Amino acid sequence: MLTNVIVLEERIVADTLLKAMWIWIGVLLFVMTQVIHNFDFIESLRNSVITLLTIGVIWIMLTILSALSYNVYNFIYELSKEVGQYG
Repeated sequence: MLTNVIVLEERIVADTLLKAMWIWIGVLLFVMTQVIHNFDFIESLRNSVITLLTIGVIWIMLTILSALSYNVYNFIYELSKEVGQYG
């Protein structure tokens, strides 16, 4: 990739263009949603915010679920080890 061989001064330009690209992609996704569903700006913004919040809540719940699953696994492992030792 070209960004792996440029100097630091040129890296600033490449990073700026990359950030501009991601902003443009976000604007296009927002406008696409607005046009496809025939929403006005506020309604489309509200739906986008609700979608992003829902995705965040799902990630938080999955993180909690994975941590609790590890704790249950660790509890069963320690319990079987203790039963084997004293049983």
